[in-house]
Amino acid sequence: MKTLRDVFVTLDEEHGIRTSAMFHADLNEQITDEEYQRTIDAWVKIKNSDIWEESDDDGDDL
Repeated sequence: MKTLRDVFVTLDEEHGIRTSAMFHADLNEQITDEEYQRTIDAWVKIKNSDIWEESDDDGDDL
């Protein structure tokens, strides 16, 4: 069994995907290996689509 925390760690470390969605999830929620892989695959698909918008915010305007 894996957790949603594992999903977000993998997304960041292996795919360079960072999202605020992790702040809205129970990171300790357990998921099956199949759910884990489906979730990773979905995020990677979204990042590779036209939906994903890269942020160019460098914070200088604060």
